[in-house]
Amino acid sequence: MSRISVRALLSLALAMAMSGQGWAHSESELAKLVPPHGGLLASTGAYHVELVLKSDRVQVFVTDHLDKPINIQGATGTANLRVKGERPRQVPLQVADDRLEGSTVIPADAPVTVMIMLKIGGTEQMVPYAWPAGGPKPKPAGR
Repeated sequence: MSRISVRALLSLALAMAMSGQGWAHSESELAKLVPPHGGLLASTGAYHVELVLKSDRVQVFVTDHLDKPINIQGATGTANLRVKGERPRQVPLQVADDRLEGSTVIPADAPVTVMIMLKIGGTEQMVPYAWPAGGPKPKPAGR
């Protein structure tokens, strides 16, 4: 069995996103939504997936396209992180209350490329993110 690199997975996911086939909403529609946990939102398959990076953990919140939380019991996942100047790392994600979560140290001052791989209800999803240095900027009210 061959191993697929994080770079290859990111390239595939970004190609899908740019083709429009990997996203259920247009980017402009998704950009209008305010992430409830202050993270970055993406759409994949039947889900909205919000990524939140804290200094000591990765959090992933999953909702349906109406932004209603889904049952994530039994869900599994991995966050593949790449911080400039560091070796790529894989962070296993476990169900914790209303989210999937994994422990790792994340520098606040560096941009992080993240590929979330989820298995929910028998389906597998890949969701790419580019987390900016210092985290995402809050959206203005009314947006």
